[in-house]
Amino acid sequence: MGIKKEHLNNSELTKSPKSRIRIESLEPGSFKLHAFCLMPNHFHLLIEQCSEETISKLFLKFLTSFSRYVNLKHKRVGYVFQDRFKAVQIESNSQLMLISSYIHMNPVKDNIVRKPENYKWSSYNDLISDRNNHLICDKFLVDIFGGVNNFIKQNERLYTRMLPEIEMFD
Repeated sequence: MGIKKEHLNNSELTKSPKSRIRIESLEPGSFKLHAFCLMPNHFHLLIEQCSEETISKLFLKFLTSFSRYVNLKHKRVGYVFQDRFKAVQIESNSQLMLISSYIHMNPVKDNIVRKPENYKWSSYNDLISDRNNHLICDKFLVDIFGGVNNFIKQNERLYTRMLPEIEMFD
C-alpha cells in the first residue's frame, strides 16, 4: 500500500492547509515510505519505488512544493536546500536494517535526544507502537528485523557497531 491523498490530508505531519505536500500528480502507489527522520537542518527518508516513476521525480515535486511554501511563508526568494538530495540503492536486508537504524538514531547521534523513542519527528515510534500513521508502511521494517522487540534491541546495537561505516551518509 502506498501513500494516498486522504492519508496526507489526515496526517498530523501534513494536515495543515499551508503545509500540504503536493504530490497528487504522481501515480497512486508509486512509492512507499518505510522510515523518516526530520532533523532541524536536514531529513532522511527510506522510500521504496513501486512503479516506473522515479524517486527523482518524487523529490522534484516534493522539494519544489516545499520550497514554494517556505518562500511564500517567509516572503523570500531563492533556494531553500543547499545541496541535491542523495539517494542510495539498497541491495540487501542487512543494508536495509543498517540504514533504518542510521535514520532512527540520527537525533541521538546529534545529541538532540538520548533515545530514539523520545524524538517525535521520526518514524521510530510508528514502528514500535501503534501511532496509526498512514504515511508509514510500518510492518515491512519490523518484519525484516524479526518483530518489534528485535527492532528495538537491534536498532541501537547495529548503529553503534557500524558507526564508522554509516557516517559516510552524513
